[in-house]
Amino acid sequence: GPPAALSLPSDPKVFVTDPTGIKDATVKYFTELFQRAPRAPSQKPWMTTPSVVTIREHLRALLRKGNARPAPGPDLWEKWCIKALSDSALSLVLDLVNYEILHSHFPDSVKPAIMTTIFKRGSRTDLSNYRGITCSNLIKNLPFAWLNHHLSAYITQQGILPETQVATQPGVQARDLTSFLSHGFDRLEPEGFYDAVRAYGLPESLIALDQSAQHNVPCQVKTVHGLTQTFTLSGVTQQGGPFSPLKSTLTTSMANHWLRDVLQDMPDNLTFVTHQGSRGKPHTPDDRLRLCTQMVEAMDDSILLMPTLAATTKSALFADRFQAAYGWETNWSKSLL
Repeated sequence: GPPAALSLPSDPKVFVTDPTGIKDATVKYFTELFQRAPRAPSQKPWMTTPSVVTIREHLRALLRKGNARPAPGPDLWEKWCIKALSDSALSLVLDLVNYEILHSHFPDSVKPAIMTTIFKRGSRTDLSNYRGITCSNLIKNLPFAWLNHHLSAYITQQGILPETQVATQPGVQARDLTSFLSHGFDRLEPEGFYDAVRAYGLPESLIALDQSAQHNVPCQVKTVHGLTQTFTLSGVTQQGGPFSPLKSTLTTSMANHWLRDVLQDMPDNLTFVTHQGSRGKPHTPDDRLRLCTQMVEAMDDSILLMPTLAATTKSALFADRFQAAYGWETNWSKSLL
């Protein structure tokens, strides 16, 4: 605990033991300790060193990615306007983004979202034939765009995503395909992404960041008569978010790996080899390659590759068991055998 006796700085041989004397000596010591003499202005080259400038340039590079003029969210922050900010003004945006990332927390003031309905097919009077695209605030989207930029490269480098999941892979144009599953992202529960984070040993802060972003989100839907009244959503993978495609593919990647493990010993698995490789006469290094796969994916469109009806039935039951755990449903009317 605190000392019961203090020596005086002016005379170390003199000790103070009374309550008032100890308090006064303590205050005097720390007051003098934390005093700072005014310093003459000086140049600070470390503030403009290339390594420091690169950090700010990363934010500018992030702002240059994607559509330069997307529809603004409820905050009405225009992306093209943010891109044109000076360094001093952009530093304010960077401070806000860093706060959200460091604390894995989104303040309630940045959560409101506006949902736009986009017609898919069928009757225009049936809302199930529309897709709800969420427009969120820019200051909420930026951390996930940053995360998506770096995490995509990492999971590809580490081989987390199967080679047969073509969506979100580098060099592949990611498209939102929603013909295999009923309602796609609308039914995908975030718990699938959280399980993937835990299973692959990724940082738990990813879960905390996403949970904060998806908890109690005030939403309004744009209708022909204007915006609806505000309603609150929690635990929804919002379609239109920069991180939603990667959350989806990380979730389904577990199914892909699982199917490969549980079905690899089946006698009627499908194996891809070149013609020369199948004859045992390799002519090039590629002729020695063999690919045994059970599932090919493009976002939430999937193909189960099995040579027999029995094998297809077995793999479909495994796939249904997986997706049922996370709220997805097979759209049987749009599935083919």
